[in-house]
Amino acid sequence: MRRTDRRMSTEFAWATFDKCNYMTISVVDENNEPYMIPVLAARVDNHIYYHSFIHGRMMEIMKRSPKVCISAVHVASVIPLSNDLAFASCIGFGQAHIVDDPDEIIFGIRLICEKVAKDNIGRFESKIPFSMPHLGMIRIDIDQMTGKANLPGISQDGRDE
Repeated sequence: MRRTDRRMSTEFAWATFDKCNYMTISVVDENNEPYMIPVLAARVDNHIYYHSFIHGRMMEIMKRSPKVCISAVHVASVIPLSNDLAFASCIGFGQAHIVDDPDEIIFGIRLICEKVAKDNIGRFESKIPFSMPHLGMIRIDIDQMTGKANLPGISQDGRDE
């Protein structure tokens, strides 16, 4: 990280991830071409879950090459009267695993719904039979998570000043 003065703790990075409604996930395909998509995601510990259609380019790439990079940004706004950006972001590196176990698939989708659609969680159970045949679930086991921020009033270790 070039701007080490903006490096935040791992705990801050995970807290930033938890506040985000979505993340981007990046992979490299068999032709060494980058591919990235935005997804809804949620986590437990260092395991991030996101869902996808069972067929598609991302799923095919992950089957051959499970190394991934994720990125999430919680705050991003121009600081008035400056050429600077206030932001909080995280980047993680890990291994993607296509989930086959029906119980873990339901666990992952429930985790995502609890994070991004709490007001609709009552309809969750009724949608499972319809969704399961088409639903792909990916668990990303994060090996390294880093955070970076430029937030007035927040110290380098992520605590209020």
